[in-house]
Amino acid sequence: MVPYDCVREWREWAGEAQAVARLKALESRLNLRRAVQRAMVMGRLYGGGALIIGTTETDPAALRSELRPEAVGPNGIVLLHAVSRWQLAVAEIERDPLSPWFGEPKAYEVTAPERGALVLHLSRVIRFLGNPLADPSLFGADLWSDSVLTALYDAIHAGGSDIGQTEPSWPDSRRHVNCERARRPPSPAGTRGARLLEHQPRRLTRHA
Repeated sequence: MVPYDCVREWREWAGEAQAVARLKALESRLNLRRAVQRAMVMGRLYGGGALIIGTTETDPAALRSELRPEAVGPNGIVLLHAVSRWQLAVAEIERDPLSPWFGEPKAYEVTAPERGALVLHLSRVIRFLGNPLADPSLFGADLWSDSVLTALYDAIHAGGSDIGQTEPSWPDSRRHVNCERARRPPSPAGTRGARLLEHQPRRLTRHA
C-alpha cells in the first residue's frame, strides 16, 4: 500500500507556467509516476529496486562516467527502467573513507543479451530499499536491504512455533478431567438438596 499511497496524489509543480508544462510533459513521456511506483514496490518486496536513467549516451565508456544534470539537454533523458535487485549487480564499492559515498555502491552492472555487461555510474541509478540492515556489508557485496515481509514472516513463524510447543500439552490436560464426577449431581442437603434432585433427569429402567 505504501508505494501506491506515495504516488497516488503525486505532486504539484510551482513556477513559470511554460517551465511547469515542460516538466509535466517530460514526466508523462517517461511515465515517471509508474516507474517510481514499480521501483518502490520491488524495493519493499525484494529488499532492493532501482531506476536506471537512460540518456542519449550509449557508449559503454560514457555510461561509466558521472551523469551531470547541466550537461543533459531538454530531451537528454530518453528512458527510465524500473528493475529489481536481481537484475542489477553492484560492480564496485566506494572504499575511500574521505568520500561522501563511502561504503555505498560506486558502480552497477547490468547484463544485456545483445550488449553484454554494462557498467553504470552510481549517478545513473536511483536505489529504492526496504527495511535497512545494520551493516549491509556483512550480508555480501550487494549492499541492498531486507524485504519488508521478512519481519512479518518471522513473527508468523514465531507464533507457529509457540502453538506447536503448546499443543502437545493439551491431551495431558484433558486426561485429568473426570467425566463421571462432572456428570454426578451434587449431594442433597436438606430442602435445597431435594429441590436440586427434582431438576435432575430421571433414569428409566426397563424390566424384561
